[in-house]
Amino acid sequence: MKKIFTFFFLISSLVYGQNTKHSFLHLEGKIWKYPVTMCLDINNDSVEGKYYYNKIRQILYLKGQLFENNRIELTEQTQDSVITGNFSGKILNNKFTGTWQNPNKKKSLRFNLTTKNTFQKKDSTSFVVYHYNKYLPLYPDTNIVGISLFYRLLLPKVNKTHQKVIMDTIFGYPNLTIDEKIQKDLDQNIFDYYETMALLGKSEILDDTITASYSYETYMDKLFENNSFIIMILDNSSYTGGAHGIYYSISYVFDKKANKQISLNDIFYDKDTTNIKNLIIDKLKKTGYYENIYTEVYISNNFYFDNKFFYFFYNPYDIAPYAAGPVEVKIPFEEIKKYFKPYFSKAMGIKNQQPGN
Repeated sequence: MKKIFTFFFLISSLVYGQNTKHSFLHLEGKIWKYPVTMCLDINNDSVEGKYYYNKIRQILYLKGQLFENNRIELTEQTQDSVITGNFSGKILNNKFTGTWQNPNKKKSLRFNLTTKNTFQKKDSTSFVVYHYNKYLPLYPDTNIVGISLFYRLLLPKVNKTHQKVIMDTIFGYPNLTIDEKIQKDLDQNIFDYYETMALLGKSEILDDTITASYSYETYMDKLFENNSFIIMILDNSSYTGGAHGIYYSISYVFDKKANKQISLNDIFYDKDTTNIKNLIIDKLKKTGYYENIYTEVYISNNFYFDNKFFYFFYNPYDIAPYAAGPVEVKIPFEEIKKYFKPYFSKAMGIKNQQPGN
C-alpha cells in the first residue's frame, strides 16, 4: 500500500555466515552497454530478485544463492519459467560485478551494478524525512503512460528502539534496516506495475492511457505524542485503473514504555463492546453521518486519541459508500472514560473512573 537519498549499506552484513539474515538491495548499472535496474532480496544464503532492461522494462526473475566471500550465483527466467541466462558475480564495496551468460554459455557479457537508495533522506529538528517524487514512463519513447510515485515519510526522532518498532509495525520485514524497508516498498510498487502492464499489449495500453497510468502517494506523520504514547498515521492514495482511485488512512498507537503497538483490547473491556458501539452510533446520528451507513456499525480498530478526545476512524467502504468519504467519530473523554481500563486511564492521567472497571 505506496518517494523517498542518502545511501546506507554495510557490505559486511552480507558476508556469508554472519548474524544478519536479511538484506534488500536496489542496484543500477549496465550489462555490457545496456542499462538495467535490479533488486535483490537476500535471506540467509537464499537470493531472489527481479530486474529489467531500462529500454524494455519487462521483468526478468532471479533466483540463486549467496556463497562465501560474497559470491552470488543467479538463474534468470521469464514469467513463464523459461530460463534466459545466469549471473555469476560478487558484491564488494557497494558494487555487484561479474559475468552474465546465456543458457548455452555461448554468449558472455560483463555486468557492473551499484547499490543505491533512490529516495532522499534529510534530518529536520524533530524528524528524519524520507522523500521520493518521480514519474516513471512505461515506455522510454513516450511519457503519456507510466507510474507516478510520491512518498513523504516523517519518522520522529525518538530513540532508535522506538523507531524500529514503528517501522517494523508499519512496513514489516523486521530484519531489514529502515532504509531497506522503504526501498523495498518503493521497488515493489514499481516492479508490480511493470509486471501488470506486461500482461497487456502496447497498442491496448496506448488506447487507454488513463487506465494504464498508475499513481501512488504515501504520507507518514506523527499524529500525537505524550509521555506514554506516540501515535503515527499512514495516509495512502492510489489509482490503478477503474472509475476512481482509492484512499485510506491507518493509525498506529504505540506504548512508549512497553515499546509495542497497542490495540483496543488494551484500552477497553470486552463486556463494554455493546455500550461503546451504541455510543459510536449515537455520535453518527447526531452528526448526520448515520444516514450514509450501509452496513452494521462496528468498533473500528482504526483509532487514535489526544488529550481530550477519543476517535474511531472509518475509511471509504468500511461502513459507508465511497461518495460519503471517510468517517471520523469524535468522542469526548468525559463520555467514554468510564469504559477505559485502569492501564489507559493511568497512562493518560484520567481520574474519576466509575467503580467496577
